[in-house]
Amino acid sequence: MKWDEAREAYQKAADLDPENAKALTFLGLARARTATDWDGVELALEMLGQAREMDPLNYFLPPLGQGFAEQRRARADDAGATEYLTRSVTYYQTAVEALPGDPYAHYILARSYLRDGLYDQARKEFRNA
Repeated sequence: MKWDEAREAYQKAADLDPENAKALTFLGLARARTATDWDGVELALEMLGQAREMDPLNYFLPPLGQGFAEQRRARADDAGATEYLTRSVTYYQTAVEALPGDPYAHYILARSYLRDGLYDQARKEFRNA
């Protein structure tokens, strides 16, 4: 699986240079996409938060990864699903604000709005994608 391979490669890069915010960002993204348990999601969120703190100009990818991780949390915990999905939308909104011209950020936000039944907002974001 490609995400597993990416996670291994970025882990090596982060081990070689722990101050490399980009390596930490992509490691967090890969972990968010491959997390199979609660601890994996928490670790991904922690890494992405650290990456944002280390490099304030790295403002687009960490929120996307954090949104992915919150969606994973929602799948794992029915009781907290609404809270986690709300957080994922907030992270995706942050990504759109950071790079308003990026079609992928708008697309991901639009899909989240669609999932939540917010059709007018979804339509707007799909048009911006």
